[in-house]
Amino acid sequence: MDDERYEEVMDAWTARECRTAPDLRPTEEMRRMVEARRRRGRILGPPGIQRWLRLGAAAACLMACAWILRLAMDAGTEPTGLPGGSHVASRTWRPPKGGLRVEGPAPGSPAGRGPKKGGLPFTDLLLQVHRGGSAILSGVDLRFPSDEEVSIEPADDYRLFLRPSRELHVHVYQVSGDGGLARLFPGEPPAIDPNPLPAGALRAVPAEPEWFHLERRAGEERLVVVASPRPLGELGARWEERRLAQDPRRREELAGRVLERIESLREATDAGAVVVEFALNRR
Repeated sequence: MDDERYEEVMDAWTARECRTAPDLRPTEEMRRMVEARRRRGRILGPPGIQRWLRLGAAAACLMACAWILRLAMDAGTEPTGLPGGSHVASRTWRPPKGGLRVEGPAPGSPAGRGPKKGGLPFTDLLLQVHRGGSAILSGVDLRFPSDEEVSIEPADDYRLFLRPSRELHVHVYQVSGDGGLARLFPGEPPAIDPNPLPAGALRAVPAEPEWFHLERRAGEERLVVVASPRPLGELGARWEERRLAQDPRRREELAGRVLERIESLREATDAGAVVVEFALNRR
């Protein structure tokens, strides 16, 4: 929305609020003060003028509220916790009172509990998707994904569940086909990094009642889970440098360095790290 249209909308709202402003009632103390001034010959004026003064004060208050609202809207143009122009954002969503039907695996389901020998170090690594307007939650076990293609739209909500089988340091990223990069876990400052995750503890990403969603479709999406028994310090440092960068070209360059570090962890044989990828919206 351009600034001229924004000002037009806000001015119309302020004028409407002023027209519908309530007839403010002065307190008894205010009445006594007015009477005292009248007795001293310093009359404020007839009641009509006093009413206009009250309306003027109300209008000034409304204009101040409108300005605060504008500042809040300007400050909130980027999704909280997902910086750098990411197309991934979070929003609050609570299941309806009637509940939802769960299709596929759910957190803690018996199927596949416990990692197989030589398998991934998670007892739960689950993607859960809520289709906008439906009463269905679809689950995908990212340890043993099927060949079924999964797609998500901006109207859909999704989240991850992580339960490591041993103490692990975990990062989760989302990479889009148009070059976008978002870190889904851990959250950004001032959020506290919960790593390492203790063995057996289930964690929802994001924490309830928040869910992720796409602000726009950007081609194929890749969820990338990086887990290691050792701290992911270099990966975190590269992401932090990218998060703080202001120039778009510099951010793009640093995003490439983050992905390069993920690839080096995938290929390393002595680091004990594992990298799990899952594709959404495959073309």
